Amino acid sequence: MSEKAHKSTVWLAKALPQNRDLFMTGGGNGGFNLYKYHYPAARTKQAKDQKPMGVRTCTCELKYMIQSEIKNLLSTGVSMRYALCT
Repeated sequence: MSEKAHKSTVWLAKALPQNRDLFMTGGGNGGFNLYKYHYPAARTKQAKDQKPMGVRTCTCELKYMIQSEIKNLLSTGVSMRYALCT
């Protein structure tokens, strides 16, 4: 599984302390992506050799913003929480 979220190097990845399922990445192109992590129904399954094997999970991109958009919103007095949730 792979996904090309940024068209440049990812320089930042940070989880929300109050909810570790939400995390944000920041790329060298000035873009910020907000994601939600989804836990699998079962963390392991049995492989063909009967040994436990990890289960692949997925993430869902919730929001993408460019740094200039964030600056413009914040300059109008909008909170960062509102900027990311709109």
